[in-house]
Amino acid sequence: MRYTGQFRNINNDLITVQITINNQATPVIQITKENCLWFSADPIQIATDVDDTFEHLIRKSCTINLITNGYVGTDLFAENARSVEVEILNGDVCLFHGYLEPNTFSQPFAKPLEEFSLNCVDSLSTLQYYKYNDITLTNFEEKKASANVVTFKDILDKIFDENNGIGGVVNYDMSKGITTNRTRYIFRDLAISEQYIIGEDYDDTWTYEEVLNEILKYLNLHIIQEGYDYYIFDWDSIKNKNRLWVNLNNNTLFTRSPKEITLTNEMHGSDDTSITIADVYNQIAVKDNLEKMDNIIESPLDSDSLYSLYSGKQLYMTEYISEGSGDRAHDAMVNMINGNTTTYDSASEIDWYIQAMNNRNWNFYLPSGTTLVDTIAEQNGDKYINQWKIAKYLKENRLTPYIFRLGSVEKKVNSTDNSPNSKISMDNYMYISINGNELDKENTVLPTVTELSEAQPLIEYIGNNSGGVFSPTDDEATNYLVFSGKMLLQPIVYESSSTNAKRTNGYQDILDNGMKKSESSYALVPYYDTMPEVNIYKSNLVKSDNNNEGRYYVRKFYTQINPTDTASSYLSDGSCGIQPWTKDKSAHGYKFNYSAMGDGTDKFSKIPVLECELIIGNKRLIETKIDEFGNSTFQWVKVGQEPYEEYVDSDGTIKTQQLKTFSLGFNPKIEDYIIGDEFDIQNTISYTMNVDAEGTAIPIKKSDALSGAVIFRILGPINCLWNDITRRHPTFFRHTKWYENSRFILAHTENIIVKDFECKIYSDNGFNETFEDNDLIYMSDETDRFVNKKDDIEFKFITQLSAKECAEKGITSSINMNAVIDATTNQPLTSIYNARTETTAKAEELYVDQYYRAYSKPKVIMTSTMHNTTNINLYNIYNSSVLNKQFFIQSLNYDVRMNKKEITFKEL
Repeated sequence: MRYTGQFRNINNDLITVQITINNQATPVIQITKENCLWFSADPIQIATDVDDTFEHLIRKSCTINLITNGYVGTDLFAENARSVEVEILNGDVCLFHGYLEPNTFSQPFAKPLEEFSLNCVDSLSTLQYYKYNDITLTNFEEKKASANVVTFKDILDKIFDENNGIGGVVNYDMSKGITTNRTRYIFRDLAISEQYIIGEDYDDTWTYEEVLNEILKYLNLHIIQEGYDYYIFDWDSIKNKNRLWVNLNNNTLFTRSPKEITLTNEMHGSDDTSITIADVYNQIAVKDNLEKMDNIIESPLDSDSLYSLYSGKQLYMTEYISEGSGDRAHDAMVNMINGNTTTYDSASEIDWYIQAMNNRNWNFYLPSGTTLVDTIAEQNGDKYINQWKIAKYLKENRLTPYIFRLGSVEKKVNSTDNSPNSKISMDNYMYISINGNELDKENTVLPTVTELSEAQPLIEYIGNNSGGVFSPTDDEATNYLVFSGKMLLQPIVYESSSTNAKRTNGYQDILDNGMKKSESSYALVPYYDTMPEVNIYKSNLVKSDNNNEGRYYVRKFYTQINPTDTASSYLSDGSCGIQPWTKDKSAHGYKFNYSAMGDGTDKFSKIPVLECELIIGNKRLIETKIDEFGNSTFQWVKVGQEPYEEYVDSDGTIKTQQLKTFSLGFNPKIEDYIIGDEFDIQNTISYTMNVDAEGTAIPIKKSDALSGAVIFRILGPINCLWNDITRRHPTFFRHTKWYENSRFILAHTENIIVKDFECKIYSDNGFNETFEDNDLIYMSDETDRFVNKKDDIEFKFITQLSAKECAEKGITSSINMNAVIDATTNQPLTSIYNARTETTAKAEELYVDQYYRAYSKPKVIMTSTMHNTTNINLYNIYNSSVLNKQFFIQSLNYDVRMNKKEITFKEL
């Protein structure tokens, strides 16, 4: 439906009003007395809503005054910000284009004829109602996950999109550029992280108005709507009568011809002229909002991003432990399994609780490499059940990743202690099931090369908490991407049974048949040398960290359907689930004894465990020059230009391998066991690097020009061989040449478990020491003893400081998500060029300088009503011979019928 009406102004110009509802041009209802709706004597007022030149979005509003003798709210109530479009034209020239203000309709209804007003806002004003990138509560996670680095032009294109935005041609005065010859392209040349705009939660997401305002504030530009089109300008361009503009829609240049007009008595529409003095600020301050960025790859174990398909934790398993091999140890185990108490001090029962978890920013895949691991969860209607089956699935299926929350409580089995346990502490662990078969022959070992190859990738980071710029601003500084956490190659788990220790669950077997005692028979399993004959497995003990004999060890796995169910049923068929990360690893293997091959010193740097892929923007991290000690070099290369490296294969032939990956592992010291010991992820940071962190540090230099979206994948476990030292093949799923005394590390591993995983970014600060942590404030000098400070200005888009500048300003050096990026180099922006003052400086410095010059001295404000016969507009300069001053227009209000403009002039 469209309401349309016309009237003539005082100069006999035909003014047309069109009000279109829900973009429907028909039916057409004329605004006439015959239709009981017509214009009042003062039909239209158009106002420019600006108080001072600090405002970057110069909005317009319009009031349409009508008379009616009926209710018209059914049609003229605006349900949303763009449901009712308003166009006001003088002939073919659009005076105003916008929308009825939403949810504001009201009209009197007491008299036969009532006058009422329609409040209209321009298109720019509607931006406040729309979230960036059309984000809604339902698509927030999807949009956040796909966030990237975007140019300012990308953002403008979203705002002024013809279909989903406010449309129109956008023109720019070319007053700023990254260099003197790039003023035409400033919006294409600058970029920002979308993740900063989107925020952590839906409520944090900016509106389009906020985004546009921050872009313009950073560049000290302003935007105004003229009819259907928009003009982005610097106030200095108005003062300097700038002529050359660029159409940002098609990148074509055009000229305007601003005039210098002398004000005369005939031009004044009334005698209401008044003169005041504008606000004076003799100090301008800009504060940068430092949005520090620590986590580059959000941890898969971060509690804030974890959720569960299940309603809570549930009792998962009970460990029965009895240290030693004699009568008391044996009897204690039998008593515990039969539900009786014991007075044996070295016996314990430990209840383990489990909750299967998911992370909204990570994908975990089944070995097919395409199917999400979540599909193994069992459902009953809309409810997930049998949580324990997830853990059992991993035990029975190799190369399956999952996250579990696990916690334990030790039950008092000593009959002399009945004090209750008050708390269960739950920790997050990332599992990759290996389920090695303990065989060390090429043709029988599991997992196989094929299995490892086809399973990749196992885990993929799909969040984007780090889209931004990561390179330092200067050549003297180095930033570091630091991976940290703990790793465990978990030993194969054996249990006692009625006869001897086995890999199957022995609880029901012992309950039914009793348990053989193995006094003076030492624990033999797991076994890490060549596989012995079957008859060696006669002991019922498994290895222990606490004594040389070993321990009786049995587990009971519960099978309740719902977390709230009583744990009355259990696995009785000998099957079991994953083993938790216990403090007693019990079965250590492959002692790190490389020194026996050399001079008695530890030369080894890394046992590689997980092969990974990392891409940031258009750069890939590769690991090259890997030597026999695990030393290597990390390098950033452009995607699609990855280098090749030669190596000698197991058959002696020279082959080439394209480098696309890197590995994470740990650095054992002499006498450590590779399997069964908990290790920190390899630390490559020394005190000489001036980095307060520990972990595997990936250097990032300015020349790496590293910025953009992050892709991180764990492709799979590395197929290492042990033969006094650990060796890896350049292709992670293959192995080096096999010999009779070679041992497959994965064959003797039950799970690879990772906890406390983090990936953060640090800087060496260019070796500048900073002992302060001040706010980052740019400020003009004081000119007088009395200071009237303008200090309420905050930049949310900022210029990244160099390490030296941080030290000088007392700022803790950091990587900032909201730092503006030079899109031509993918490096942090350090300065921009102001074509009006022909100066180059930081955006904040240019901002302070320009407003200090504009506001540090008293300037005259003149308000007057003018006839519009000379087409008074924002782009002209006006001379007052009476005051002997020049003025520019700061704002104006337009009476359309009387063709008069109430203008606020400000002295140049």
